[in-house]
Amino acid sequence: MLKSILAGGAIALAAGSLASGASAAEDWVTVVRSAEIARPASAVWALVGGYCEFGKVRKVSCTYKKGTGGLGTIRVLNGVTEEVKVGEGQYSYGYFQTVGARTQARYHGNMSAIPSADGKTTKMVYTLIYDQAGFATDAERASQKAAMETGFQDAVDTIKAMAEAAK
Repeated sequence: MLKSILAGGAIALAAGSLASGASAAEDWVTVVRSAEIARPASAVWALVGGYCEFGKVRKVSCTYKKGTGGLGTIRVLNGVTEEVKVGEGQYSYGYFQTVGARTQARYHGNMSAIPSADGKTTKMVYTLIYDQAGFATDAERASQKAAMETGFQDAVDTIKAMAEAAK
C-alpha cells in the first residue's frame, strides 16, 4: 500500500513538473530581406561569404570561438552574440543564435546569394526565422521585428553596394 501511495505521488509530482515546464504557444515569424546585385554570385560570395565577413557588412567585430568557418563554427559578434553555423551551400549558410539578445526566441538566420539564370546578376537574400513568443510583450515583439527588418535590409543593401563597387 505504501509503495502504491509513493508511486502515485511520484507520478503526480512528475506530471506537475511537466505541466509547469511547458512554454507559451510557439509563434514563429519569418523576415525576408533581399537586394538585386549587378554582379555574379561567385563575385558577391567571394566578398561576403566567409562566416565572419558579415562583421564587415554590419560594422561589428567578428571572431571565431570554435572552428574556422565550416559547419559547427561558433562566431562571436561584438564580443557578445554567439552563433553556430548549422548549414552551408555553395553560396549560402545558416546559423542559430545560442547567446545574445534573441536567444530566447530561438533565432535562426540564413544568407544566400542566388545566381540569375544567365549568371550575370545575383539576388542576395537574408532570411530570419524566430519564435516571437520568446519576447515578453507585444511592444517588444514589434520592436524586435522592426529592428530585424531594418537591420537586415541595411545588410543586404550594404552587400549590394560593396559588390557593385568592387567591379
